[in-house]
Amino acid sequence: MAQAKPHPPTNQFTVVNLSRGQLTMCSTRSAEPVGFKLPPEVVADLEVVNAGQLEVLIKAFITQQQLPPTPIIIILAPDVYFEKELTGDEADWVTQAQEFLDSVPLTSPSSKVFKVQNNQRLIVINRHLYESVKRAFEAQGFSVVAVTPAVVLTDTKIPTVLSAQSCRLILHKADYIKENSFLSERDTGEFGQKRQRFFKTHQAMLGIISVMFVAFSIAMGTILVRRPTNQPAAAYQSPPRPRSPAPVSPTLVPPAASPSASFSQLSLAIFNGSGVEGKAAELEQQLRPLGFASIQTGNTSTSPGQTLIIFSKSVTAAARSAIIDAVKQLYPNLSSQENTQAQYDVTITLGQTPP
Repeated sequence: MAQAKPHPPTNQFTVVNLSRGQLTMCSTRSAEPVGFKLPPEVVADLEVVNAGQLEVLIKAFITQQQLPPTPIIIILAPDVYFEKELTGDEADWVTQAQEFLDSVPLTSPSSKVFKVQNNQRLIVINRHLYESVKRAFEAQGFSVVAVTPAVVLTDTKIPTVLSAQSCRLILHKADYIKENSFLSERDTGEFGQKRQRFFKTHQAMLGIISVMFVAFSIAMGTILVRRPTNQPAAAYQSPPRPRSPAPVSPTLVPPAASPSASFSQLSLAIFNGSGVEGKAAELEQQLRPLGFASIQTGNTSTSPGQTLIIFSKSVTAAARSAIIDAVKQLYPNLSSQENTQAQYDVTITLGQTPP
């Protein structure tokens, strides 16, 4: 009969500090932190390029250091998240948060509001990045109990630089850190409740406005159809003179969507990384005839060498082909890939504008 594996003592734990280019670990059993670099072919620009290789690196490091499975607290270094302080009235926070989220150049952002020094801080991270690290450790028997940004440590007086001393201090504040984590369900302060009430209120208003607009359109259509014409009938009309054809300026014509592509069910986000204002709106007008029901546009500080299109698994091959053909009319130099963790069904990051 196989014996059950003993659970690790509650006073033993591991702290993982995840920064943009390195993963550092310390525990109650280690004198000093140890870690390893995250090569760009595995993690680059906060995006996981090769999740399988990341798991291999973590497994090899655990084996080399002979680390036993323990509960893990992941501390996110300041260079792996985006931060904004929410100001003004609580009613304004939702608008501020949405505008900030639209400007963050991440394909799978996850956000939460934390209370730090009596201020509300909106923290945005790449969900795919920390989930990949979390899965890699859990595959080796560890249990991740918290994923917390370093700014939360400000109120605890714990140094953000990982050391054996900070590991011991984090142990004493483990309950507080777990409550202020991306894994906890509790939303800091009353912002979550205010945000839900805000959206519910505006959804009702939008519904009323939509109904009024439809009724107004029907009424105007009825009036125009029933209005009598005042033009007298002519007894004889001379044949029209032939006219020379007016010059036609070339226009971009979006390709017809495949019947199998249900664009009305897809969400689309366009981020302008070209450095030229208005390019996201220009591409939006090019793609809107395909039938997208939801299109989000914004700017990003990331300036890729070429336009990048990221599809979720729900986008059919026919829809992908139609989208690529439409984008190529404005950006012939593009590439595409699939991301199962993408926030939108289709995410387009515009690269440098062609000459």
